[in-house]
Amino acid sequence: MYPALIGIALTCMLVGLGESTNCQVGNCGCNKKTINVNKPGLPARNLDVCCPPSGSAKCSKYLRAASANATKGAFCTCDFIRVVGTCLKGEQCNPLLHPAQAHLNGMPICCQSASDKLAVNKIVHGGKVSFACQCAPRAPWTGDCWQGSQCNSCDPGYVGSANGLKLCCANCQKKGLIINAGSRECNCNN
Repeated sequence: MYPALIGIALTCMLVGLGESTNCQVGNCGCNKKTINVNKPGLPARNLDVCCPPSGSAKCSKYLRAASANATKGAFCTCDFIRVVGTCLKGEQCNPLLHPAQAHLNGMPICCQSASDKLAVNKIVHGGKVSFACQCAPRAPWTGDCWQGSQCNSCDPGYVGSANGLKLCCANCQKKGLIINAGSRECNCNN
């Protein structure tokens, strides 16, 4: 009759028997898991759990759920909605376009631009843990080297790379490169 209220009631039943949850209970369209919230020896009470829709993600597969056992109650945690901020996460990360820069329980976390720097901070509030992430451009490279597509016409034997960025001597000169990725500095050996 009132699906939203039924979902809330089921969430309360799940929370009462195990850990608190950020999962949706019932009305799961995809990537659902079925868990038994009753401990062994009691009649089974199965519930479907899934990650609730969040932003552009309609149905993330990044959740952990388990049925109750003799020592622990049933639980469900949607890792996808535990990460907030400017980063991409879960299905939004693509190994070719947006490679993972970090993982949370196997869920990839990445930036829109692979050259951006990812920062993730753990937040503990009221006993619950979440993560805030931020993507920011890296500091520019310094020194007398050319960068990126400027190196495309140079002899590949004289082109270096740091974090996927091509580096070479100006005017494709065949000199030795000195690359310090830590300080993001590139110079040519005279």
